[in-house]
Amino acid sequence: MSEAVKPAGFWISSGYDLLDRSADGRLAVSEDFIRAYLSRPEMSPPDEACDAERALHASLLATPSRSVAPAELAALADADAQENFAIFLRFRDHLVKSGNLETAYIGLLRPGAICWTVATMLSSFAPPNCFSACRKRRSRTAASCWPTKKRSR
Repeated sequence: MSEAVKPAGFWISSGYDLLDRSADGRLAVSEDFIRAYLSRPEMSPPDEACDAERALHASLLATPSRSVAPAELAALADADAQENFAIFLRFRDHLVKSGNLETAYIGLLRPGAICWTVATMLSSFAPPNCFSACRKRRSRTAASCWPTKKRSR
């Protein structure tokens, strides 16, 4: 991300500097942003991890957006590892499908969302970006800044 769009002193560990900007100014997901989540201690294979878990983690670090077959998850010896990777992959797919972090954040707040912890992490920069992009000077509420579809009358 260019220095021109980075707020000074922004929280480095949020991963904000790993995001791209879309043409409309939204925060777009990059491979490096996804890789940062894979690099978190919670996602790193523990010492007792099986070879399949280590291989899956390494391959996702190399290519964070690659497809993962259900058989690859089933090959993991630890049921907790299977669940962790399944949650991560749903999160990653949600980010990519949403097109930008602002839309992904809104989607995480709906019923059946992935995880409140993840929503909290995204809340460190998705809402502030929406407010900074808001062109309505007198009204900087979430309702006035989120992208909406025009309703036909």
